[in-house]
Amino acid sequence: MGFHMKKQMSMEYDSPKMKVVRGLKSLLQKKRIENGERLPTEFKIAEIYGVSRGTVRTALAELERDGFIKSVRNTCRISTFEDKIIETSFLAKTCIMLSKLSNDPAVYAESGLMWAVEAGVINACRAYGLNTMFFNEKNIKDGSYRKVFEMNPFGVLVSHSISDDANYSDGFKFAEAQGLPVVVNGGGDSLSYFDRVIADQEKGCYLLARHLADSGAKRILRLWTAPESTYWLKDRNRGFEKAIREKKLALLPPVHVKGLEDRVKGSREVFDKRTRQYAGYLAEYLTGRNRVDAIIVTADSDYYPVAAACRLFKIDPLEDVLVAGYDNFYDECEEFAWEKSVPFVTIDKRNFETGRRMFELLNSRKYRSGSGKAQLVKIEPELVKTRGCI
Repeated sequence: MGFHMKKQMSMEYDSPKMKVVRGLKSLLQKKRIENGERLPTEFKIAEIYGVSRGTVRTALAELERDGFIKSVRNTCRISTFEDKIIETSFLAKTCIMLSKLSNDPAVYAESGLMWAVEAGVINACRAYGLNTMFFNEKNIKDGSYRKVFEMNPFGVLVSHSISDDANYSDGFKFAEAQGLPVVVNGGGDSLSYFDRVIADQEKGCYLLARHLADSGAKRILRLWTAPESTYWLKDRNRGFEKAIREKKLALLPPVHVKGLEDRVKGSREVFDKRTRQYAGYLAEYLTGRNRVDAIIVTADSDYYPVAAACRLFKIDPLEDVLVAGYDNFYDECEEFAWEKSVPFVTIDKRNFETGRRMFELLNSRKYRSGSGKAQLVKIEPELVKTRGCI
């Protein structure tokens, strides 16, 4: 979507007319104005929202065109919101998922990968007797979601793959403008207006650091590949530092790896290059008198080149240093073919449960059992202990 189109959508969203449309839709959907009940007069609505009567008439005309209200003998307007729901009964029983996932989410139900969130959403929707409709990257970019959102689906759930990308924020902003409940899998200040469900990264890194310390580690290095400003990395650092303080260990500054080669499926050449890149960052920490005895990496897929890098320094990742992964998908990583060991310990973020809880929060919003303030739900992680070769 081009700059001018985004600017136009933003201006439309913030216009006085849309302010009235959003406000009245919210009242109708929350049954503050019951089906068949009269709406306030144009004068009263203009007074409430601080707009002109002409703006109110334009907003009411849009609501009438979309089936939310109807005029009666040209003297008043009444709510027809429940009639609109009946007319769109299929969508009323359909949750919309905004996601970049291009294949079947069900295959990730038991995976540690983030796509398990989508699998959890589908599972919860089916258990509740609802349909799930996925809108992919193309549908969001071309704006085709707008007509569907205007037909009042059950609600909108936003994948991490969309919430982390500012190019797609217009999608769930528009959903909120339609008065739809929206739940996002993502953090960061820019999303604080929405209900969110995320993994408790702070607790996860706390558990890792405590376990490594309890296993005898004294000098624990954090080896991060994500940008320092990433919200979940900040959370991890808080949890790590809390555990280190409790254990009264030396707090080593995190090492941020930059320019790391992207993983390429089936490429041993790329794996070896990643190994050498990690070795460059680890050299000063794996040699000399003050070498580290434990390392925490960003994700399980990083474990394998890091373990291989340790071997370049004659450091055995099974005996001489404890290397912890994250995300609990080590057994799904093809890099095991080139490094025959697995992380000493890892964290299961419970992504499937995140998806289920996203739907539960959406459902509570739909039927108004949640508080008015946006909620942030953090999913408790699990420590997964494993050691040695598979």
